[in-house]
Amino acid sequence: MTYRVAITLTAPTSRTQASSAYAVIAPGDTAPFVYAACLFGDADGARAELEARAAIARHAARRGLAAPAAPIAVTRVVLAATAVPASSPSQRALVALTDELDALSARVKQGFPDEVTCRRGCDSCCHQQVGISRVEAERVVRAIDALAPAARAVLAATVRHATTGDEPPDVCGALGADGGCQVYEGRPVVCRSHGLVYGYTTETTRGETVPGFARSCGLNFRHDAPVPLLRLKPPARTDTSYVHDSDAGAERLRLIDLAFIAELGVATSPVLDRSITLNSLFRRIFDQ
Repeated sequence: MTYRVAITLTAPTSRTQASSAYAVIAPGDTAPFVYAACLFGDADGARAELEARAAIARHAARRGLAAPAAPIAVTRVVLAATAVPASSPSQRALVALTDELDALSARVKQGFPDEVTCRRGCDSCCHQQVGISRVEAERVVRAIDALAPAARAVLAATVRHATTGDEPPDVCGALGADGGCQVYEGRPVVCRSHGLVYGYTTETTRGETVPGFARSCGLNFRHDAPVPLLRLKPPARTDTSYVHDSDAGAERLRLIDLAFIAELGVATSPVLDRSITLNSLFRRIFDQ
């Protein structure tokens, strides 16, 4: 009984985009029975091979077969990718999106100064694992590359503290001692939009689609539940000029990310992971 593992590696010039995807073909099957992808750091396909072998064991167990005794055939194909400059269409589109979010945040702070607590040192939102897209990872790397040597050394130290040890703290590696972000100019969409009121669409029990609103941070807009800006007077109304349309923003970022991958020259697949945690990215950059 022979299983074949076909691993496709992309090796672009960017440190953030080294990736692999695999397909496992079982004996007698005409199509792969499982796909997976390992992005951001699986440059030699080692993680892909481990996942493929685990998938083979599960597949054999489901079919009542013994674990493969013969060596599993593994092939690797390396695809080259092109570099993506900061002036590329995807990078410009990402900057336009984040500039709009920054403008919205400024407008909300100006309109509701007593309801928005966001400031340097208010860092509860940084004590979690933050997932970002591939195109955002590229921008984070540029922000790190722009740091002065001393600032880069400080960042490396905080990354080491946040990502090593048996039980590393649940904190972003970019969080500085002063409660500020050390890669502030390159911070991703999720960080820029946190604190805003999110607008989204939801479906009622009758099948109707209606707008919904939610606070993204429990520290903001606490004095008039759920949020005062949704009931501005007079007259009572919903003012969406202060609301972040999270559904539209997520779709816009998804399309920008796909454009970025196309610019790299990497074939896209629906099974490819579209995100990475910031700490995973930092670990790769600083070889933790």
